[in-house]
Amino acid sequence: MRVVLFLGWLALCQAVFTTRKNKIYYNDAEYRIKGINWFGLETECRCVHGLWIHDTAHYMDLLRAWGFNSIRVPISYELAVDLDQPVNPLCVMAEPGIVGWSARHYLHHLFYHAETRGMSLLLDLHSDHGIIQPSPTSLVSLQDNLEAWRRLLLEYASYDNLIGIDVRNEPHGTTTWQEWYAYIDTLLRFVNSNLPYFQGLFWIQGIEDDDAPWGGSFRSMGTLLGKKPDKNIVFSPHVYGVSVRGMDTLDDVHTRWDEWFGFLTQYYDNPVCIGEIGGWNAGPDLEWHEIVLHYLKTRGITDFYYWCLNPDSVDTGGLLAMDWTTIDQSKIDWCYNLQPDPTFILF
Repeated sequence: MRVVLFLGWLALCQAVFTTRKNKIYYNDAEYRIKGINWFGLETECRCVHGLWIHDTAHYMDLLRAWGFNSIRVPISYELAVDLDQPVNPLCVMAEPGIVGWSARHYLHHLFYHAETRGMSLLLDLHSDHGIIQPSPTSLVSLQDNLEAWRRLLLEYASYDNLIGIDVRNEPHGTTTWQEWYAYIDTLLRFVNSNLPYFQGLFWIQGIEDDDAPWGGSFRSMGTLLGKKPDKNIVFSPHVYGVSVRGMDTLDDVHTRWDEWFGFLTQYYDNPVCIGEIGGWNAGPDLEWHEIVLHYLKTRGITDFYYWCLNPDSVDTGGLLAMDWTTIDQSKIDWCYNLQPDPTFILF
């Protein structure tokens, strides 16, 4: 009984992220997202990348100075179910105090650095068996996926700056909306019933449909999620251009983006937050960046997580050059143009 009472008290005391009329709120304040992806925890480093050049505080200070207020953190299934795996010492030469830590400890460290700078974290169940799987249950059972989220939320749900969870990364291939919906519905029911102290939101991606990027299309969703989806759902398409998908993406004009995800703001009250968007932002990809920027601003879709801080993303590059120090100002400017007024919270 004491445990039940404590958990009920915790749920009542935590601040709450909610949605209404296509916007995200933290308590009663609108929460506008200018986010960045920072990967590494899903790799053999078991911490974010770049710590062989600078420490965590250095990058967090940079992101805060650039106006980024949220970080999407990819995590592997294998790490989620065994957070006590050690951080790879070869990956943290610029932060030697981390040597000997577990991934569990490092993620607490990242939450702390974000919290003290008024920034939120979005946890993303990104991959398993070393790749992004076509379906969340391609090689991991539904029950094992639920267990992965149970372990993560038991550990980190108490943080006020946990904005939410990205329930599974980039469904693609032959995965249908019926299969994807079954996973989403089961996960939401599981979390709501078994983890009531989680006060964040659920990021839901699309599928690969009608030549869309992986996780990019909601076109065939229909009424599977209902005319009024769960109020805690955030629609989160992934949007990529020339550097990832080739020159044909210059034909991804407004009509096609409308078919994939633009219609969501017209027919649903749930917000749309781009979960991944990015590229080299040079040559033809620069043209694509300019086209998609105009489209998103026209449709009022200005919440996003740019891919990515890391320069070691082979098909997009990052905000930083390969020296992990030089800044790509063109990408900083692009992100500012899409979201010039992000929300910072004293958590």
